[in-house]
Amino acid sequence: MKMLPENYFKTANKLKDSGQLYTAMVAYQKVLTIKPDYVEAYKKLAEVYLLQGNFDAAIACCKEVLKVQPQLTSVYLILGNIFQEKNQFEQAINAYFQALKLQPNLAEVYVYLGSIYNRRGQLDLAIFNYERALEINPNIPSVRLILGNIFIERREFERAIFCYQIFQQLEPENPQVYFKLGGVFTLQNDFEAALDYYQKSLSIKPNYQEAFAELYRLLKPEITEQELGILFTEWQDFALANNHNIERYIDSVIEVEEGRSGATPHRRQMQGVISGDDNSRK
Repeated sequence: MKMLPENYFKTANKLKDSGQLYTAMVAYQKVLTIKPDYVEAYKKLAEVYLLQGNFDAAIACCKEVLKVQPQLTSVYLILGNIFQEKNQFEQAINAYFQALKLQPNLAEVYVYLGSIYNRRGQLDLAIFNYERALEINPNIPSVRLILGNIFIERREFERAIFCYQIFQQLEPENPQVYFKLGGVFTLQNDFEAALDYYQKSLSIKPNYQEAFAELYRLLKPEITEQELGILFTEWQDFALANNHNIERYIDSVIEVEEGRSGATPHRRQMQGVISGDDNSRK
């Protein structure tokens, strides 16, 4: 019984989705030997070639599609992504602009344009395109995160906080957003808020080493990287035994620090933050 190209195509898609790129490539090629004008197979094959780093083959597939359907927006997106991977930014921008001519309100295109300008250090253009994407679709967490990072770089802290807080609303269980908020408030010397956000990040993801390190530096600024490594291992054991109770862990840290002589003003301040003693912040 002769197998239909659609069946090969479905099989190829499953192989691609499972990461079996070489076998998927062979299957897509089989589809095209049976049905040379199978546009979707060319598009998927181009994506496989892109993942494999075979950029010339990916471009050739896109050109074959455009011979059949020159008004296909998704192909210009793939072409733009290929050129961006090759660091050929002008060609990528041209491809994305072609996509916008066909679909002016496609948020995805503005995200890709924003990424190019961000990589090139053209932050005003990056912000413009990312914000244009959000005007079309406000619910893109990754763009909120990237914009927040750009605003941090520009030291526009309030705008960064706004972006991260919307990201938080979209993905309330994402530990990264709390880590980012902790970083902003640390830069603003709002240690109480920073500590709260680092705690929240660790309560969601107890093995978040960067969040643990930043939290501990608030408690003990002079700590070394070697000490942090040892303490992080201890925290992992504590978290496992205490249901990831980060607040209880911090209380135990404070008790240890209080037992040592000569606590620094910063440490006394942070102890006050933990205990809620407003006088310690004056």
